[in-house]
Amino acid sequence: MKKIPVLLLCACLGICACQKQHTPSMNPGQQALLQVYVRLFELRSTYALTDSAYVDSTRAICGRFGLTPQEFRQALADFRQTPEQWSLFFDQAAVLIKERQDRSADTR
Repeated sequence: MKKIPVLLLCACLGICACQKQHTPSMNPGQQALLQVYVRLFELRSTYALTDSAYVDSTRAICGRFGLTPQEFRQALADFRQTPEQWSLFFDQAAVLIKERQDRSADTR
């Protein structure tokens, strides 16, 4: 009789584990691209795209992650060629932006 709850628990855990979707991971280069994308996204709320501060910050942020602004733009264009990869990238960017906003709100 005591085995039934244990079996039910194991069955529930097995079902939950099977229902999790496998999310492809990003390689380190893609992670760096994601970090640049998110930081530039945040800058857009402060500066116009043509503002010299935005242009200088873009160079600095890209450089920090080993990219030039041109390489960054090309990498994004490459991502857009594969809808599955772009969707993964965009979803992870949205999560990271939300996390950074929440963290920023907590420190205020």
